[in-house]
Amino acid sequence: LERFMGALIEHYAGALPLWLSPAQVAIIPITDNQREFAREVKEILETYQIRCQLDERSEHMQKRIRTAQMEKVPYMLILGAQELSQRKVAVRTRAAGQQGTMTIEEFAKKVSEEAKQKK
Repeated sequence: LERFMGALIEHYAGALPLWLSPAQVAIIPITDNQREFAREVKEILETYQIRCQLDERSEHMQKRIRTAQMEKVPYMLILGAQELSQRKVAVRTRAAGQQGTMTIEEFAKKVSEEAKQKK
């Protein structure tokens, strides 16, 4: 089992596909004002059986994004004041960068479908 996991990690260079990644989504609130909204987003994503992690550290946002990229998390959700007021999430991918904003449900359905298809 250890050799198989080692071969998989080496094959994908650590950037595991969405369906295999331990953390599929990293949720990054910009300031303390968005933390409660971030917790709510995490709960909604977990109802869709999406594995997510919430980064509530008091570091700069850029450092938290860089950490998620180094951990090779497939999707990052950046939550700021504008996203809070619109009840949307700003989506960023590991490979392509910024993807724009969408509602939480739209994002959850998109990620769930992508994970089921095992792309």
